Amino acid sequence: MPFKKISAILIFATIVIIISSCNVEDEANDGQSNGNLTDYQDIIQSVSPLGGTVSLPNIGSVTFPFGTFRQSKSVTFKVTRDAGVDADFRETTILFDVVSRLSYEVQIDTNDSQPLVDTQVTLTIPEDFRRQIPLGSKIRVFAQNLWDDGNERLDTFELLEPRFEASSSSITFALAPYFFTNKRSSSNTFEAIVTLGITQKIANQLSLQSTTDDVDEVTKHIANDSPVFDEKLSLPQPLISVLDYNPSKCKGSKLSSPLSHYDYELKVTSGFGERKPPTGGASSYHTGIDFGVPSGTSVTSMANGTVELVTVQNTQKREPCGKPCGYGQYVVIKHNDGSKSLYAHLTLGSARVKVGQKVNAGDIIALSGNTGTSSGPHLHISYAPNGTIKNLYEKGGTVDPVPCIDVCLSITRANSLEETLFDLAFSAQ
Repeated sequence: MPFKKISAILIFATIVIIISSCNVEDEANDGQSNGNLTDYQDIIQSVSPLGGTVSLPNIGSVTFPFGTFRQSKSVTFKVTRDAGVDADFRETTILFDVVSRLSYEVQIDTNDSQPLVDTQVTLTIPEDFRRQIPLGSKIRVFAQNLWDDGNERLDTFELLEPRFEASSSSITFALAPYFFTNKRSSSNTFEAIVTLGITQKIANQLSLQSTTDDVDEVTKHIANDSPVFDEKLSLPQPLISVLDYNPSKCKGSKLSSPLSHYDYELKVTSGFGERKPPTGGASSYHTGIDFGVPSGTSVTSMANGTVELVTVQNTQKREPCGKPCGYGQYVVIKHNDGSKSLYAHLTLGSARVKVGQKVNAGDIIALSGNTGTSSGPHLHISYAPNGTIKNLYEKGGTVDPVPCIDVCLSITRANSLEETLFDLAFSAQ
């Protein structure tokens, strides 16, 4: 064979090898950045009461501090891409203006025990995920939260406090014990599910005067037909503590009552925040509040804004909830200050508003009911300030709306004894 032909063949073969090598390298890089699940094996490791760290290469690590467990536990750290989890994420993060999310989630299983203290989670940020982040937006952490107090069962994603820059190659955050639940698993294994998302940049609200003025008009209207609640009066409080508008504790904007046409005392049957059973056991977290009202009660917008969603959450038995769970009929309103409110368990087909419609504080949007996974008629409210409120609060997750509700009627909350008795009665079923 002539020398020139041999040289040409060798050069061609070399080019093919180089191209093939580049393709393999690109595929490897894509697999790492996109989180190809076939590349990751579940990591199972024993963690003693002294603590320890479980690491998954190219994904992250979980550190369990001293005292996390009373006995040594087998801990599993893995990567999943679950369609049920993704559906739950998309249905329940509308309050937070999510632009996009990581294509996978991480799951931390702690066997038969809920951690006693916060765990420290470190996650590696894929390069392709960082490239998606719009200018001025942040990387945010979302943890799935299952709430089941017998009155309702919800499996939603909550937005954690930390904000991380788009340039971050890895992030570290604390994960509270109540995000670990054994109510999704048939084997009663405690698990926490975490993913990352990108939220829209919310402009600072320099003035909320128009919003508060509108609320003032609503409360004046209510006052014409209702007795004014005087903070200085000493009122009888049998088994109940009286609450009312408290600007110093409000982590958002002033709101009007979501039941401004209701002529009776408003009672919060299940309050906001963490619930720790007095008899021991797993803690949980309620990301909203529940008002006990009869079905058919008029539900009103808590502030001026635009209707963003009117829908019914799927309550069929599906993963990840394990059994029926959901808001049922619900409405989401985006208010003029950038905050959002969600009204759930409404009577099916009772919505009096549609997507894109402008509403004012006090406008009737639907009727309360018992749809979704609700065991009795009540109104569930979730409220997310969603950014800077009055230049004071950098809070993207949900907050307790009760201190923000300015009403002339008093608002009462069931005390810990009432809630405990209710919880014990449900757990005995």
